[in-house]
Amino acid sequence: MTRQQGGNGGSIQTAFYSTEAAEYDPTGYVNDDRLLSENIDDNNNENADKKKKITDSVILYAVTVIMVLARSIDFVLFVRMTKKMKNYEYMLADVFLSLGFCFISWPVTWFKMARGSIDKKQRAFPSYKFIAMGVLDSLGNIISTIPSAFVSGPVNVLMGQSVVLVNMIASFIFLHFRYNIFHISGVILVLAGITIDIFPLFANGAAGDDPNAWLWILLLFISNIPMAASNVYKEKYLKEANLDVFYLNSWVAIYQFIFGLMSVFTVYIVLPDSPHVEPKDMYNYIWNGIKCFFGVNSELTDQCDWFWAVFMVFICFNMTYNILILVVFKRGSSTLAVVASVARLALSNFGFLIKPLAGEAYQPSLSWFDIIALVLLILGIVVYSATNEKVAGESDYLRRFYDYCFSCCGLRKKEKRYEIVDDMYDNQNFDNGGHYH
Repeated sequence: MTRQQGGNGGSIQTAFYSTEAAEYDPTGYVNDDRLLSENIDDNNNENADKKKKITDSVILYAVTVIMVLARSIDFVLFVRMTKKMKNYEYMLADVFLSLGFCFISWPVTWFKMARGSIDKKQRAFPSYKFIAMGVLDSLGNIISTIPSAFVSGPVNVLMGQSVVLVNMIASFIFLHFRYNIFHISGVILVLAGITIDIFPLFANGAAGDDPNAWLWILLLFISNIPMAASNVYKEKYLKEANLDVFYLNSWVAIYQFIFGLMSVFTVYIVLPDSPHVEPKDMYNYIWNGIKCFFGVNSELTDQCDWFWAVFMVFICFNMTYNILILVVFKRGSSTLAVVASVARLALSNFGFLIKPLAGEAYQPSLSWFDIIALVLLILGIVVYSATNEKVAGESDYLRRFYDYCFSCCGLRKKEKRYEIVDDMYDNQNFDNGGHYH
């Protein structure tokens, strides 16, 4: 109902609300049975999603527990192997371990390449970067393997964590990470724990006193430098180039083995309590090392019994750990990874108390120094992980100085060439044969 009023050539329209019932419109109604059925389906789907999340959580934590156990046993067995092959450290570090990693990684890599999971874009990744990673890993292995046989298992565990300091410095420089008070406090706690644990090695009259202890501790710490560099290098290109983990590890293992063969001269270096090999005895050293692998003793001080069995068990646990850690990273969180690393530290220390597992690395008990150091180490890792690292922006003056130095060395040009190839693959400018057109 509308009323119009005119005046001065204008009009005013006033609308009134009608109280009359609207005409019946069947499209405005929904069948009640269908609505009820849809509500039931929604509830079923919601319940199914909840069940799936619970199942996924149970699987994730089960995988995490298995991963922690595998890594703990893996580390104890590694220290045991260094003591069994104390007279053939080079053969263990740069021959047997490298070949073992190749046998683990390459079958998986070939399978993934056959399925197309590893594409041509990843295969275009520069080989010289794999070579750099392999060299760094080889250096870390040989430097850490030599002293591992001369210090206790707990000292090996804790010194391995000192890599966090070197890794922190390398990440600050090359990945442009920036740290806060939590990160610095965490590292200080870790270093305090390490200092407490190695104190008996230098205290006169203390248990485990060794006149060469300073050398073994120094070598264990130095081994962290190439290891940290390798970690940062891998992290950088796993993220930037989106490389498959198995593909990367396979090529790194190959170059690690090749560089290991080239570093055979290290057996001529004279170290206290370590076997010294003359050039004329090189053949016997290699042959005795191979025999030691199969459990045959050649020298009076050899402890090669059942070494091959220990090595095979080590490889199985190492392979289990490397597969499951990928699952945890993919399905879990950084917090879960921290809890897992803390649990691994504790279990590895207690693993050396189990004689059938630790073998030659067995020790009857943990000292108070070991326990206090372990507590500090766990606190340090938890504190460090309380907050995430931040990446410096492009305007950060240290980052700009770093980029300037690398551009002067010509390294940025090589990065640019790979980015061009990367863009070519992204734009699908390669034919089926991998040729650019």
